[in-house]
Amino acid sequence: MSGARRLAAAVLVLGLAGCGVPGPGAATEVADTAVPYGLVRTPTASATATGSVVVRPREFWLREDDTVQGVRVAVGGGSTPEQVQQLLRLLVAGPTAAERARGLGTAISPTSGLALRGLRDGVADVEVGDEGAQPVPDRLPLAVGQLVLTLTSVPAVTGVRLVQDGQVVPAPLPGGATTTRPLRALDYDELRRPRATVATTPTPAEPTS
Repeated sequence: MSGARRLAAAVLVLGLAGCGVPGPGAATEVADTAVPYGLVRTPTASATATGSVVVRPREFWLREDDTVQGVRVAVGGGSTPEQVQQLLRLLVAGPTAAERARGLGTAISPTSGLALRGLRDGVADVEVGDEGAQPVPDRLPLAVGQLVLTLTSVPAVTGVRLVQDGQVVPAPLPGGATTTRPLRALDYDELRRPRATVATTPTPAEPTS
């Protein structure tokens, strides 16, 4: 399959689910103190009463103004691949009802079928299937950004590659470029920063005679 067709397939898979997808705007990350009930007061990794370790990475969702918001989630102990697979399942499931009530949405289709295919030297290879929502190319960088920022919030993961049928899929970066190299959190850093707004000056009304 050609690189262009693989990119199109990625668009199909990671394209927007029709409901709960925010519109254009800025990007920030929510402070832990803004999450109710003290759900994120524990450190990134903490020991339970039984001695097992609970890792608390972040799931990245979109606000109505396209703010990228990281929310702490608890994944069970075990190997890094097991933790990554748990995060992929949560991404595919989308925000919870409570998170949607707070205005959070996603650019990842619930039919994306994301699955971990390998993890080597800190780089996670994530399989993208060939079925999903209708393609919306201009929103695809948001979906990939959610994926990359979420998985790299696991301490042992430093990069992500999209693969299909064992081949690397060209992935979109903010600004329109594509790449087949491992995607880093820094590649999508601009999704965290507020975008400049253009002020418009009202046109003076013509005098009436």
